Amino acid sequence: MADAYPDFSIWTTTERLNEAKSTGAEALVTACPWCIRSFKDAVKKTGDNLQIYDVVELVTKSVEG
Repeated sequence: MADAYPDFSIWTTTERLNEAKSTGAEALVTACPWCIRSFKDAVKKTGDNLQIYDVVELVTKSVEG
């Protein structure tokens, strides 16, 4: 979606980031590689400090302790 509709992608991911921040979230986790890319692009564009993780990264972090 990001390649075909970049403006829509940034808008929707920015909306999701705002929703996450409003709950006090410090990170978003997804299994979708396109979503990871879109969220990271939106974080960079907005200057937010919300962390974006692939679900496998989160599992790895929990195992590493």
